[in-house]
Amino acid sequence: MKAVIMAGGEGRRLRAVTGETPKPLVPLLGRPLMEHILLLLKAHGITEVCAALKYRSDMIRDRFGDGSALGVQLRYCVIKTTSKAETIHASKLGKYLLKSSFLKASTRPSRL
Repeated sequence: MKAVIMAGGEGRRLRAVTGETPKPLVPLLGRPLMEHILLLLKAHGITEVCAALKYRSDMIRDRFGDGSALGVQLRYCVIKTTSKAETIHASKLGKYLLKSSFLKASTRPSRL
């Protein structure tokens, strides 16, 4: 199994607290949010991951590199569109890159 992490959001609702830090890099319990997701995927045997990025993608790539420090193979696809359907496009791009079935994870919190 492989995974796509939807990690392109700006985190506008968090901006008062996080400034310009992209949501995947916002610290939670001493680690960036996306690191928690990567470690959880690894713990469940999912080590091939594609992160769909948009906002401040350079910061995220600099932080995680190829994923080897966390024991995963991390690839990136940077979304440059401003379309309302960018989430759908990122999912399809992830499927193309991974060329198989995959799990989709997100740095966006679920609404209750």
